[in-house]
Amino acid sequence: MFNGMSSQKEPKARIAAAADAGELPPIAERGGRAWLDWFLTAIRLRKGRRLGEKALIGVHHSDDPDELKAVMKTLKALRPKTAALELPESYLQESGAGLRSPFFSELALNAKRYGCEIIPVDSGRLMANEDGIGYAISVVRKGGGLPDVVRERDEIKASMEAFGPRTDPIVVGPLLKRYDTLDKAALALQKTTTEAELAAMLAENRRIREEHMMEAIAETRPDVIVVGDGHARRMAERLPVYGYRGYDPATKKLVPNPPAAP
Repeated sequence: MFNGMSSQKEPKARIAAAADAGELPPIAERGGRAWLDWFLTAIRLRKGRRLGEKALIGVHHSDDPDELKAVMKTLKALRPKTAALELPESYLQESGAGLRSPFFSELALNAKRYGCEIIPVDSGRLMANEDGIGYAISVVRKGGGLPDVVRERDEIKASMEAFGPRTDPIVVGPLLKRYDTLDKAALALQKTTTEAELAAMLAENRRIREEHMMEAIAETRPDVIVVGDGHARRMAERLPVYGYRGYDPATKKLVPNPPAAP
């Protein structure tokens, strides 16, 4: 591409494209003035284009440390001022009570260290509904029903009462979350005990939850959005200004249109 040409003779678009492709001038040119001019021009163009670039990132919510590293590497490159994450509005209070959202709580902590403002765009109420309906489905699949869920819920309630009102929130917090999940599961099983109808309830709750996130994104206009990959793939069609990319476990990188999670 370069053929010994200096950056002054090489169109900027071609220099930037070559830099993105990882190309360099011929070996003989490296270390000379032409190579230095090209290198500085390429870095300046890439930096200017990446800053302010809007991205929609889909993740698998996994405990794979490479996934978190890949997302953080992208955030460092883009340097967004704001990032919308799949976290409930109350995530700061929940963190203080010992409650953490898998993957996203850790991502929020890391991103804030680099000066990125975190915007929680999820609904705690709808997330709790989803957890409860999902648990109700698992109970039905095992041949259980409402009495099993009520019994477990009452046992959790008795445990919380035994701790007393002055117990550290970090101790009681997970119990409260578990109680809420069981309570939501009981409400779902009071409406229906068939797996098909519970699955329909779950799908409808997810649809409403995704709309809630879309409304929050439209209102806050974040630089970067990081949500579950299923949400991200559906949102991509409605958010064309955001370039979609997702985590590919095979390459351990964020790539456009990665294979869907099994």
